[in-house]
Amino acid sequence: MPAKRQVILEGTIYQQRPATYAPLEREDICCVEVECDGLVPVVARGELASQLAALQAQTWVRITGRLVGHQWRNGDRARQRVLEVEAETIEVAHV
Repeated sequence: MPAKRQVILEGTIYQQRPATYAPLEREDICCVEVECDGLVPVVARGELASQLAALQAQTWVRITGRLVGHQWRNGDRARQRVLEVEAETIEVAHV
């Protein structure tokens, strides 16, 4: 079972990406990177995916969600790991 921790992430959308339908999950998913002292991967699902996909690059956001870790082995059997934020709320932050 992946480790999950609650986080609040504030930064700018690095690059705008469209939401795409994920047939296995039967919902839209949008994956972007938020820049805040480095690039942090963020995944949004369902209505949040549409909301995130509508934001322009360089938009300042505050995202609350869970920090989720995934690991797997690639074709060469090398272990791969990634941490990402699974969005629960997305706000356009006012600075």
